[in-house]
Parts: sequence; structure tokens; C-alpha cells
Amino acid sequence: MDIFIDGQPTVIPAGIGIGGDPHAVVTVENGQQVAGLSGKCTNPCISPLHTHDTSGILHVENDKDRQINVGQLFTQWGVRFNEQCIGAYCAPDKPYKVYVDGQPFTGDASTIVLKDHLEIAIVIGTPPASIPNAFPSS
Repeated sequence: MDIFIDGQPTVIPAGIGIGGDPHAVVTVENGQQVAGLSGKCTNPCISPLHTHDTSGILHVENDKDRQINVGQLFTQWGVRFNEQCIGAYCAPDKPYKVYVDGQPFTGDASTIVLKDHLEIAIVIGTPPASIPNAFPSS
């Protein structure tokens, strides 16, 4: 996933969906935040949807027959996400658009089901020079 605010990339933090246990940690490796677990969890402390680092890669490790969507990411992140607003950015001053594999998405973006290698770009305000249209291969 990529998020742009007025054309500039915004970091999706490490550690979304990882917490609730003293073994859940966020460290810095090679200048980038990396989240993971040390030891065993005594309580559930990692969601099937989570981020390990600030790369924008969302990890979905689903052990049940259910669909996980974009709305769940923002709920776990604690960022408001509805048809008018993302966080503090709201229409009409800062409307947003969502693109899936480079194509405009219409409808409720929170319902986009997360799938392997899907490129989701959220553009708040002024768009970047180009919209990402494919998951990075490396």
C-alpha cells in the first residue's frame, strides 16, 4: 500500500496489528523500523493483518476462511477512514482517491479485500506525478 498526501509519500508504520504482549517489539534495523515478536506470546498479540516494517507491505496471515479488508488496517492503525476523511484530512479541503493496481476505485474503499501482490494507492489532496500500478517485484 502507498499513501500520498499532496504528492508526497507517507509512511505506514511498523507494528500495526502487533501488540498486547510484552514480547511484541519494534526495533530499528538499517535505519528502518521493524516489528516482530521475541519469545512466545502469552496472549494473542499479532493480528492476521499486520506490518513488520515501514515498507507499506501489509502481511495477511489468515488462519480462517474470512476476508480481510482495507478498513481493518485503518481500524487497527487507529486512523479514521470513511468516505469523507482519512485521519484529519477531509473533503472538501482534502478529498482522497483510491487506486487498485493503478486503476481508480469507486465505491467504499474500506471494503477492498487485501490479496497477494495487490497495489493499493491512497491519494489525499494533490496526486503524485505517477500512481503506482503494480506491487514492487523486489
